[in-house]
Amino acid sequence: MKPRTAYLTLGISVAINVLLLLGHLDIPSGGGQYEMSPNGVFVASVNSLRNSNPFGLDKRIYSEMTVRRGGSSSPPLVSIIVRPERVTDEMEFRAIDDLISWSDDSTSVVFQTPSGKFQISVPESK
Repeated sequence: MKPRTAYLTLGISVAINVLLLLGHLDIPSGGGQYEMSPNGVFVASVNSLRNSNPFGLDKRIYSEMTVRRGGSSSPPLVSIIVRPERVTDEMEFRAIDDLISWSDDSTSVVFQTPSGKFQISVPESK
């Protein structure tokens, strides 16, 4: 095989592998809502997201629900992902009343998504 053909074959192989790798990277985009707990210690957030990677294989909408101690930059205590959501448009979340509902004593939180309600106990609330 000539060196030119070998370099061309190697270049095509590298390009195909890079495109395949890019297809598996998620670039989440979307929005959501957050709410502080009644005791002011925790933050609950629910987001409606879609993979906006142009090479991405999965473009379905999914929900991400998290509970954190303190602000949004702290690591999550609890994180749940519902994939895929039963919607075709991530803006359908805006039609739901009370996306996040805290218990009075801040020991649990209920998330409402298009797929249903999810109640989460806050592990460090006691």
